[in-house]
Amino acid sequence: MSTPLVHLHVEDRIATLTITRPKALNALNTAVINALHKHVVDLDGRDDVRVVLLTGEGEKSFVAGADIAEFATHNQQEGQALAQRGQDLLFTPHCQREENLYRSHQWVCLRRRVGAGLVVPCAGRFG
Repeated sequence: MSTPLVHLHVEDRIATLTITRPKALNALNTAVINALHKHVVDLDGRDDVRVVLLTGEGEKSFVAGADIAEFATHNQQEGQALAQRGQDLLFTPHCQREENLYRSHQWVCLRRRVGAGLVVPCAGRFG
């Protein structure tokens, strides 16, 4: 069985989401974006979670940002579509939709962040 790209652990009303691509500095590729989105949607429906901790595996990076290696395999139009899909799944709909998924829990980031890694927590409600 392979390691999930995003691991979820829930204990004492605290959910910890860990991105598990340390060799790629936890860069956001399509599979990671889809996994994060799925977990956020699932967590939104849970009454046993009040806080979500978002972290990345490894010593060097929380999230390095977008996975540039994935973009290298696409032409300009495909790359723009890939970037838009990531934006739509992780950020835009949560700010504009009534559900406002990221805002239903208190979010905490546990690492230094740059690039898209900085934007991920901006979608949440932090305190």
